Amino acid sequence: MDKNRMIGYHGTTKENAEQIVKSQHFYDSDSDHEWLGRGVYFFSFKGHAQWWNDIRFRRGETEILRAHLVYERWQLWDLDDPEKLDALDRIMDTYLRAGESAGSKDPRLRTAANLDTVEKRECFACNLLKDQFPAIGILAHTFTPWPWKVQTHPSGFKRAQRQICVSDHSIIKKIEII
Repeated sequence: MDKNRMIGYHGTTKENAEQIVKSQHFYDSDSDHEWLGRGVYFFSFKGHAQWWNDIRFRRGETEILRAHLVYERWQLWDLDDPEKLDALDRIMDTYLRAGESAGSKDPRLRTAANLDTVEKRECFACNLLKDQFPAIGILAHTFTPWPWKVQTHPSGFKRAQRQICVSDHSIIKKIEII
């Protein structure tokens, strides 16, 4: 069976980029407010990685890395697919209800009680999904800007960013500076 392929772009400092290319290894982002949970973050488009560099690393030299992502169809959970997003909502709802009604001792429920931002809730839900289904190696979603950040463009289209979070490092192939 043929593998699926996509390209991911990652913005970082020049020093980090050189180390990543040399080792052919990324380190996971794992804070409690990563939109797609723990993993290595990529953008679908180089321009978005440049935008990230511009806002995140205002001083110093930066680079954009390109990585080839090679995966089986079943390893990708695309949250732009309404069925996948509905399934994630059901998983999260079921988990929270079961914990509340059973008085569960699961330490994740104490964390769930403190989901005071959208980003923390998204992160928790995505990490829960990855814990429940370890075969999922990639989560992807197109994020639209917050309503107050939406710019009017001559074409009428809103700008959005497709982000990819890879939690199975074996999917990441051929990392290079572009």
